[in-house]
Amino acid sequence: MDDALAVVRRVYELWNARDLDAALDLGADDIHITRMTSGQTLTGREGFRRFMEAFATAFPDMKKEVANEIVSGDQVVMEFRLRGRHRGSLLGPAGEILA
Repeated sequence: MDDALAVVRRVYELWNARDLDAALDLGADDIHITRMTSGQTLTGREGFRRFMEAFATAFPDMKKEVANEIVSGDQVVMEFRLRGRHRGSLLGPAGEILA
């Protein structure tokens, strides 16, 4: 299995177990996350933490289920389904989305 794919799969497993600290440990120091719906860019491990915590707060029972994986060198693209109940606020394209 490709190393990059193994890391992404493990991050998703840890997310589903809500072990955010262990997932954070797998993130690169220079990680960049762009939320396509809001245009918000989060950088570094602190940005990765804020990204995960925002979704964990808004959807405390959310689970990620991978549908497709594409790997090219050290880049991984994942198509996934999210399932969970909206329980807290989340930043969306038009502002805050309340539960």
